[in-house]
Order: sequence, then structure tokens, then C-alpha cells
Amino acid sequence: MEQQEQTQGYVFQKEVEIRFYDCDTTRRSRISTLMRYIADIAGIDYTNRGYDYQWLYDRGMVFLLSRVSIRIHNMPAADDRLMINTWEHGKKGALFYRDFEIRRPDGELMASAATAWLLVDPASHKVLRPSAFTGKMQCYPEKIPDCFPAEKVKLPEGMDYAGDRRVVYSDLDANGHINNANYGNIAMDVLPEEVQTRRMTDFLMNYNHEAKQGDNIALYISQEGNECFVEGQSDGHSCFSCRITFAEE
Repeated sequence: MEQQEQTQGYVFQKEVEIRFYDCDTTRRSRISTLMRYIADIAGIDYTNRGYDYQWLYDRGMVFLLSRVSIRIHNMPAADDRLMINTWEHGKKGALFYRDFEIRRPDGELMASAATAWLLVDPASHKVLRPSAFTGKMQCYPEKIPDCFPAEKVKLPEGMDYAGDRRVVYSDLDANGHINNANYGNIAMDVLPEEVQTRRMTDFLMNYNHEAKQGDNIALYISQEGNECFVEGQSDGHSCFSCRITFAEE
């Protein structure tokens, strides 16, 4: 299928299709699939405006996803065609904010998302001030997605150790650390089997510290009612923290 993309005002839109291999055992999209499209389409928007990865890298900077919040109104299924809309929300402190809506061609809202990004020096891994980005932003703060903000995950105390996960080559992306979408798979994999197939309503993840090939991630989980919390730790650092909310049974 030929995929279409266009820009309307400050909103960039791209058409995608959910394939069978993007889905879990329920034939619905994995949360990692939505995470992958969100990060990918943010990059395509910037590329179309002249700020691709190489443009950024040559100037000593890359954007790294710091937080993502996704509300699933109706999880897409295999063969669904989707229109993903994204727009820049603005800057606050060290973070760049970008929002998303995922709709069917008939307009049905399938998912909403809010993200927060850091501008980082790829050599030193130092976080840069937003003023270091010399590209032109096109902010649309008036358009608010129907989801939780991309906020900090507050983990409960006394989470249970659930095992270790070694970082392998296929986890990595071109930045040399675990791809942000793969963290979604890691979080889902550690949940109890009876929880994994429940209908998800909200997914919030923080990326706290990069993990590279060969690193060992200790996983901790906690379940409180319809919410599950997952944290991964490596070498005394929190790699990621996650809050997943499921519909009431």
C-alpha cells in the first residue's frame, strides 16, 4: 500500500498500516508498535523540514525520547489503516514536547499520545539546552491530546523482583542502546500471563538511563488494582519506569 503524508498547518500526518506481525496474541497491535510509529513519525516530520538525523548529528545533537504517554481508545488490529497526526507542543525546561493522535481514515480516534524529548550531545551524552537547537519549531500548544501528560512515573514502594533481562544485539538501534519501543516489549513480557491479554487503556513510560548490549537489567513489578508498574534497573541506575493501566474486568 502506498503510504501518504502531508502537512496541514502545524500538524504533520502520515498514513500507516498495522500488519499481522505488529500484533500480539489478541490480533491487536502491540503497544511497542504504537511506540515505534510515534518515534518514527516525529523523525519524519523533522526530516521533511530539513532537520534529519544527519543534520542534527553534524551539529553535535540528537533528540532522545524521555517520556511517552499513550491512551488507547480502541487498540488497532491487524490490517487497520491509520492516519497518525503529530504536532509540536512547545518547550519547558530541558524538554521538547510533541503530541499525537492516531485515527482511522473515517476519523475514529484510536489512540492519543504525549511525548517529551531531550536534546543530547551524541558524543558526550550530555543534555543540551533547548537553545542549542537552531531549527525552527512550529508549536501548536492549543491542541491538547486526550491522554495523561508525559509526566514522571511515580513508582510504589516495595516492588517485587521479577527476574533479569540481558540486553542483546537485536534490542539496539542506531544510537547504540535499546530502542525506545523495545522497552515496551520488555515491560509487557514481565507481566503475569493473565494480565498481558487484558485491554490496555493507558501506558506511561519514562526513559531514565540508557542500556547497551551486554548490560543486565533487573526487573521489578507491582500490581495495584487495574494498574501495573514495571521498573528496570542496571548498575544501580533506573533504566526505565512504566505505569500500565487496564480496563476494569
